[in-house]
Amino acid sequence: ETDNRSLYGWWGLNSTVTNGKVHRHQEKNDIKHYAELTLILKCDEQLIQLEHHRTRRVLEIAIDVTICPLPWKIVVELPTYGDCVRIISSSRDE
Repeated sequence: ETDNRSLYGWWGLNSTVTNGKVHRHQEKNDIKHYAELTLILKCDEQLIQLEHHRTRRVLEIAIDVTICPLPWKIVVELPTYGDCVRIISSSRDE
């Protein structure tokens, strides 16, 4: 566990990280090697989402900007050594 209050994200699909603290849930961890995930940062809505394509699950974490103003630090645990994250696109609604 970390004490970094600006850290948000997921440790697999069964644990969330909010305000730097890990919260474990009962859901099954479905992130496997070569899984396709989409991470969406909705800064204006103070929300981050993680979409797991195979299971069609969409997970959300609301961010309290009074506790954690921008910039946020996002974490997503990858299950296998050598896995990576690629930024495919970046956009902002005007």
